[in-house]
Amino acid sequence: MRLYLMQHGKAKPKQEDSDPSLTDEGRSEVRRVADFLARTAAMQRLHIKHSGKTRALQTAETLAGAFEGATVEEVEELAPLHDPTPWAERLDGADDGIVLVGHLPYLARLTSLLITGDQDRRVVQFSNAGMVCLERGEDGQWTLLWSVVPQLLAASHLPQEPDAINPSAELLVGLYDELDELKRNVRARNWGLGCFVLAGALFFGVSASGGAALAGIIGLIVLGCRLTWSELRRLRRMRMIRRLIGPDTEDCTLSPSSSPNQRGTA
Repeated sequence: MRLYLMQHGKAKPKQEDSDPSLTDEGRSEVRRVADFLARTAAMQRLHIKHSGKTRALQTAETLAGAFEGATVEEVEELAPLHDPTPWAERLDGADDGIVLVGHLPYLARLTSLLITGDQDRRVVQFSNAGMVCLERGEDGQWTLLWSVVPQLLAASHLPQEPDAINPSAELLVGLYDELDELKRNVRARNWGLGCFVLAGALFFGVSASGGAALAGIIGLIVLGCRLTWSELRRLRRMRMIRRLIGPDTEDCTLSPSSSPNQRGTA
């Protein structure tokens, strides 16, 4: 069995309202997490239960909007300071798909109680609009399966549309062409730079006096350093392109006629 625990999104200060609602940022973060989970996590037939407080209700409704057929229900014993023991016992005969939308410290205590048997031993760090997935094995032991927080999604700049996840074949072909061209240019210029510096050093060493030869060699070294810095910048650009393509597509065989989301394997 899998259990999903979600802390409500960021809410307005309690000084403004005794039962505060979500802020615009809080709604946006909940929606971001919900959309991400709807695309990537195998979560079906969700039964979303919340504490009844406005911020938890709005979080539950936003989450349900991303999952077809999800139900939303207010339940007791999910308040911030309630004892988590009743819900821990209720889960013994429960089915998959339960999502508890609540508050701290309740969610943290429930998680600790399920995993360690001690509700005061914190094992998971919750975050506003973040979700934690626990799984109960055949031996009845609960373990942490995964955790998602909106800060991670924001840092990753994840696309909001499913079709934007996979780059088109035309884009990948263009990137590979540019990558190959950069490799050829870097090799050719490095060979040319090495021969140029060596020939210049020999010329000044043979045909000039000691002082002039030293000055000429120093000038060639300075010029070589400047050219090398330029090449390093080009190499950095090449590595950025490689990261953009991604390691999972590095060995792909593509053709310009490939379909937009089709990638062939080597």
